[in-house]
Amino acid sequence: MQLKRTFLVGVIGSLSLAALLGIWVFLFGGFGDTEAKIIGTTLTATLFSMTSLGAAVVLERGRWRLAMISTFVIGAIGLLVFLILIWFEQVWRILDDDLLVKIIICLVTWAVALPHMGLLSLASLKNFYLWARRAALSTVLLLAISITVCALVDGEPDEDFWLRVIGILGILTALGTITVPILAKVAGIDQEAGVESTAMQMQIICPRCRLRQTIRSGHSRCSGCKLRFEIKIEEPRCPRCDYLLHMLTEPVCPECGQVLGEDEITRPPGALPPTEATDA
Repeated sequence: MQLKRTFLVGVIGSLSLAALLGIWVFLFGGFGDTEAKIIGTTLTATLFSMTSLGAAVVLERGRWRLAMISTFVIGAIGLLVFLILIWFEQVWRILDDDLLVKIIICLVTWAVALPHMGLLSLASLKNFYLWARRAALSTVLLLAISITVCALVDGEPDEDFWLRVIGILGILTALGTITVPILAKVAGIDQEAGVESTAMQMQIICPRCRLRQTIRSGHSRCSGCKLRFEIKIEEPRCPRCDYLLHMLTEPVCPECGQVLGEDEITRPPGALPPTEATDA
């Protein structure tokens, strides 16, 4: 959580600084080389802060650890390369322009593609919709590979062919990016409706008037002081396939085989965890 908060503050700070500099330039003019470099620096920092923020969100959920750590490394290298190219123009004269362009394209491509795939992997989809997430992840990966190959290939590649491939993959990537969250929402509607429609009741003590009372899940009010309550019930589910994890005997999802932590499952009453059962 602290890692995500740090990157979020960095994104907000970078965007705010870039906005203030842009407003200052448009209000007072005097747009020179130094101002352009400062704005380029803030925009570059914003770009890589946003990609790192996406990676931090995925890493916080315990998914794609190696890929997200790679995103941090690529982002740091990319930020350093961009800053050097922005502030030290002689680098363009020392190194080959084509090489620098290839480096820039590859760094930006993978700095965006990896957290993009990680965020798509967080969508909670049931078995019927899993194909959409797999397809979206595949198109993002293929698009990143295609851009990288097109950038690194020597000679004169078939520009028309690569333009068509990248264009098709770009459209499919956009489609998957929009479709997967929508399908995740659709898949969750039945679950949310089922939870809200249950007649589950519980006894609570009002934190304001200390009145003990029985309330139902969802929205309610204290019968004494009218304090509003919102009780939301979420059953434990597999983080990969959304399978209900109630009353499991082993920390493995029976639907997709995902290994689960002890805090993610609810065992039958009186059942012992595997380690305690073995010791007994």
